[in-house]
Amino acid sequence: MQPLSTYNLMPVPRLLCSALIVATPLATLAQSTSPPPVYRFYSGMAAYASTTQAVGGYHGSRYSVPVQATLGYQLRPRLAVQVGLAYSNVKSNNSYTNNYVDSNANLISSVTTSDDMRRVFTTSLLARYTITRQAAHRFQVDALAGPSFTHSAGRSTYSETATSQGSSSASYSDYSYNYNDLLISAGPSFRYRFGKHLDAMYDVLLNVSLTNSMNGSTAMALGLRYRFGGLR
Repeated sequence: MQPLSTYNLMPVPRLLCSALIVATPLATLAQSTSPPPVYRFYSGMAAYASTTQAVGGYHGSRYSVPVQATLGYQLRPRLAVQVGLAYSNVKSNNSYTNNYVDSNANLISSVTTSDDMRRVFTTSLLARYTITRQAAHRFQVDALAGPSFTHSAGRSTYSETATSQGSSSASYSDYSYNYNDLLISAGPSFRYRFGKHLDAMYDVLLNVSLTNSMNGSTAMALGLRYRFGGLR
């Protein structure tokens, strides 16, 4: 017969082995379970172009590029909502002289000047849904959709002075306008991730007006987007 102390200690290694066998899968499961995603804001800045905000501006104006600022919030891993504001301010000044002969063979010298100014704001509220299923891929394709609003304000002045045989005549016009348009916008967005926080993005939107009978217009934005914190 074995000693009593040895008989009592024999089940202990077996008990420890059983506990390790049970605990190992649980520890592995605990390590493989990722924490819930933390959603963060993102912001972007882009060069912008649309039917109402063209790159370059008027004839005779300095070259200009509309810009767009964007602020978004990630609601779910594949769904976000963002607001955008695009702005352009174009001015042009033209002056030229024209000499011609009228029907009575009189020489006429005409001096014409024109000034144009136009400011355009476009605001948008868009939902962004990621079509690409693999979040680890650097290249991502999104779908954008939502309302946008465009406000245009401008002023044009025109003057002409004609001189013939020592006498002069002048004409002048001054025209101001304000224009508002509510649209529905939708289209694809292409993103390429450079790092943990920085993306390059290119948005292409088709706009359909809800307030006038104009045909559909387009808008494009090319720039960078920065994620604050990102998803972990």
